[in-house]
Amino acid sequence: MTYWNLRERLSDAPEAIVSFLYSSVRNACLNKLRRQKLELGYLNKQELDPAEDAVALNAMIRSEVLSELNKVITTLPESCQRIFRMGYLEGLKNPQIAEELGISINTVKTQKKRGLELLKLRLNPDFFALLSLFLIK
Repeated sequence: MTYWNLRERLSDAPEAIVSFLYSSVRNACLNKLRRQKLELGYLNKQELDPAEDAVALNAMIRSEVLSELNKVITTLPESCQRIFRMGYLEGLKNPQIAEELGISINTVKTQKKRGLELLKLRLNPDFFALLSLFLIK
């Protein structure tokens, strides 16, 4: 295509045409190799960033933990479930929960403790350890 586009400016001699075509193909190949090398270098730099991998992995683990946690929370008694969600998932303090539900602070503490004990029984130990990393800040 390059020869066709430039044919009016080039010599009609067969040696000039052959020389031009060889040079054009060689230069196109070298350009392609340079471009591939540049792309490969860029991709290698992207893969070497452990911070992004760690953030993505942490988000995936957190998502799985919270999904499993929600499944197990639904098996808790209703009052324990509500207090557990308010305290651990919504981040409310014990006095706030007690005021909102109209119960004593000791009841809130008891229900939270009961919820953790039931979770510990229903989850495998490794999963509970992961869960505690997300709940206890």
